[in-house]
Amino acid sequence: MDLHLNRRTALGAVGALAAAGPAAAATAPRVLDPVRDAALINIKLRYRADNGPLFWWMKGTKLGQVNAAMRPLFDMQVGTIARIAHKPDGTFNLTSLEVVFYTDLETGARLRQWKNPYTEATVDVTHGPLGPETIAFKADGRKVEVPREVGGAIIAGMFDSQASVAGDDVWAQTQSTVSVTQKTNAGPPFQVNEWATFHGRAADVLDQDKPFIPATSHLQESTSWSKWMGMTDRPGNLTARCIGAKVKTYAEMPEKWRTLMAEAHPDIAADPIGALDRPAARLDR
Repeated sequence: MDLHLNRRTALGAVGALAAAGPAAAATAPRVLDPVRDAALINIKLRYRADNGPLFWWMKGTKLGQVNAAMRPLFDMQVGTIARIAHKPDGTFNLTSLEVVFYTDLETGARLRQWKNPYTEATVDVTHGPLGPETIAFKADGRKVEVPREVGGAIIAGMFDSQASVAGDDVWAQTQSTVSVTQKTNAGPPFQVNEWATFHGRAADVLDQDKPFIPATSHLQESTSWSKWMGMTDRPGNLTARCIGAKVKTYAEMPEKWRTLMAEAHPDIAADPIGALDRPAARLDR
């Protein structure tokens, strides 16, 4: 889920106002325009307008889909650790690390093994971290074409976004299509389709004194079966729906996710920002 936060820019817009001086700032329009201000909306809802760390959490349910039949399989506890670095030309780099835990639908316990209801086989749950990876974004912050390598896999995809404003409510809607191909495996690529909606307040987006603002998200996702599930060539796919929020510090992440991190990845939990400078974990979905 790169994160499903991975995943546009306001620095240029904010810097332009500051450079123009008090008079220009005083006459600047106070109503967001979803086209003109698309980069400003994206960067402040999804990330932050200054350099520094940020965190996204999500929780939701993963379902199996065969034809039109949906079947809840397990819940997800998702966390993304990120750091943004803006450049003078308005472009920026985002480094992120996503860690997902699958949990039992009834007990909420972390799944280490799972009985597949489609095959009746009990399998080991092996879903490792995604990243860290660094992505360079364009100045418009809205479209990214990504061919790159992460964790021994080739990733190619398309990204797009649109903004909407209604009164003091503002949304950024994103769509991405990604394929993950193993360099050492001739099997079919792992396909990911994501639709995310980020929400915040227009007044916060316009406030130059608030480079970091609160935001929430809703994610819908459709992917290939995960390799560890043992579905081989069975027809169908996985789908998911999640809700989440952006926070400023690791301590503000949900207690359940932090507890799972301390248990499964104590080194990352002890130094989450430092973990962004490590080599990427092997990506094998």
